[in-house]
Amino acid sequence: MQHLPICIETIRRIEPLLEAFSLTKLNPNCAAAFEYQAALCYALHGKKKEAIGHLECYTACLTELFQIFSKDNMRLQGDDFFNQIETWFEKSDSGACAPRSRDVVLEDCRQTLSHPMLAVLEEEPAFQRLKTKLKEIK
Repeated sequence: MQHLPICIETIRRIEPLLEAFSLTKLNPNCAAAFEYQAALCYALHGKKKEAIGHLECYTACLTELFQIFSKDNMRLQGDDFFNQIETWFEKSDSGACAPRSRDVVLEDCRQTLSHPMLAVLEEEPAFQRLKTKLKEIK
């Protein structure tokens, strides 16, 4: 994260992959992790606009995640293109189900915007709106 040009290039290369493989819909948790790390990187370097942009994507991913995963069904699923992935998930050591309950995951997600690296954004109205939006996810 200390080397901003390398981070920017990494972000530039990953973004088209997220879109090409519809990862925001297919695996919103994976996409959220990327967006969060990108936001932390930009915040570390004082690039508030970019950090907030990625936090907006992060929040959208989390909203998607908790809309498609009900209280009783936190499972990874495929789509029309990745139509064999559920079988693969089932065969993996961790399986297709989330290792933690939905409520625990949601509470952890709500805490992510309290990361010390994001303190630079505290005075930004857009950041405050994102914090509120995370609190409103049910």
